[in-house]
Amino acid sequence: MSPSKAGERQRLLSLTERAEVAEIKATSKRLSEEYFHERKKFFSEFSVVSSVAGEKKISRDMDYELNQISSKILEAAIIVHRELGPGLSESVYTTCLGIELKNMDLEVRSEVPLPVVYRGQNVTEEGFRLDLLVEDQVVVELKSVEKIQPIHQKQLLTYLRLANKPLGLLINFNATLLKDGITRIINTKKDDKGSGRSAD
Repeated sequence: MSPSKAGERQRLLSLTERAEVAEIKATSKRLSEEYFHERKKFFSEFSVVSSVAGEKKISRDMDYELNQISSKILEAAIIVHRELGPGLSESVYTTCLGIELKNMDLEVRSEVPLPVVYRGQNVTEEGFRLDLLVEDQVVVELKSVEKIQPIHQKQLLTYLRLANKPLGLLINFNATLLKDGITRIINTKKDDKGSGRSAD
């Protein structure tokens, strides 16, 4: 390859990398804005007013932490999607995303059993399994389908409520542009006094 062609190739790669970084930042910003908008709407609609000193600061700190975690998850997902492309099985994407997240020094658990409790009684210890649980806070469900359906979003919301986790990310790796396959789900009924049960 001639020096001129090599230089042009390097320039195009540099442009591609900058575009991908910009895509990650734009997607993260958009989802973050949607998250805070939904939280604000929820609390305003139900007129939830806290009388506990310091609770607002705790809430802001939690929002910031969740935003940081979700941003890293999105960054890792885009890396995996860029490397593998669409069309593979969900289990492949789950494994690869777990590897990327661990490389980012995030605590990740895969195929986490989720028990079903009904009126205080265990119906089953392994009613469902979470694809990924990141930092014990964010549930990540991966899909490789033509289009995300409403049932997929309802399913993730049910997982969040059963596990008592605040935030879920639904990621469709079959999307041509990954940013178009990302849905963020908030558990507005999270019980801050307790934690969901998810067995090791």
